[in-house]
Amino acid sequence: MKTLKPLIIGFGLLATCISAGCENETSLAEPEVTKVAETTYPGENVKFCDGTLQSFVTLDGNQKPIKIGIRFHEKILKNLPSDPAKNIPEAVLQLPAEGQGVGIDHIDFGWNPAGHEPDPIYTLPHFDLHFYMVTRQQQAAVVPGPDPIVVEPRFIPQNYVSGVVAVPNMGVHYVDVTSGEFNGFPFTSTYIYGFYQGKMTFGEPMFTRAFLLTKPDFSAPVKQPAQFQKAGYYPQSYRIAYNSSTQEYVISLEGLKYQEAAN
Repeated sequence: MKTLKPLIIGFGLLATCISAGCENETSLAEPEVTKVAETTYPGENVKFCDGTLQSFVTLDGNQKPIKIGIRFHEKILKNLPSDPAKNIPEAVLQLPAEGQGVGIDHIDFGWNPAGHEPDPIYTLPHFDLHFYMVTRQQQAAVVPGPDPIVVEPRFIPQNYVSGVVAVPNMGVHYVDVTSGEFNGFPFTSTYIYGFYQGKMTFGEPMFTRAFLLTKPDFSAPVKQPAQFQKAGYYPQSYRIAYNSSTQEYVISLEGLKYQEAAN
């Protein structure tokens, strides 16, 4: 589309010249547009294995959130525990004060050295990054086992299928069956939605350690439901990127868009 802009401007100039005889070409100059800077606000630092995690939120010039996520140094990927029977590291992060209006209560970051069900789809060593829309108390109240309350289809993104069983301290995971890992490709990263007792409770980028070690700059769209149960800012995409100058990974939900709650 960029190549069309000179043509469009050219046609505009031609039309103006025909009607006005091009007596004052300087009046045709486009007004200068002032870009309002984005600002990223860091959150707390939380210890995790050989490093720390830090949450952040990015606001536009109108103080509206456009991005939230976490960052961490590459040394976190070293010396990770490999035995799932032992204590597996997990961290809880709060958003900075500037991100309190996004609709995310807190962030959970966890390591799965042997992966988890369904086997063999997600049984690779990977990280879970949950962005919870509920409080920690509500999260802790999740009862493991089949969740009998059905989610209305309008609140479920297209092609997302229920895992049926609620995972303790999480909820029921809904996966996109059109993702590569369900269609003959190895799992590298994916985006999961979580529900419990009929309500959306989290969004979750999930990604393998092996994928991070490729030092990617990867972005993918986040499928949207037709309607939303709760008003708030929802991501249009998620990104997994490595910054070679800081040796940091940044995992973020991007293109945050405000959605009204459905009736």
